[in-house]
Amino acid sequence: TSTGAIPHYKPNGKKIYFQREELDHWLLRNRMDSQDEIEQQAADYLIKKGAVKL
Repeated sequence: TSTGAIPHYKPNGKKIYFQREELDHWLLRNRMDSQDEIEQQAADYLIKKGAVKL
């Protein structure tokens, strides 16, 4: 919170408060694809480009 990366509130200047939705959004912002998703994307790309014909 000192860098301002996480949205927070300090209504009385001492305690820090967070909105659950904002905190969840901050936590989930950099999603990494699973190996299965990456393989599926690669297969879809190859089929789309005509490199692999099924």
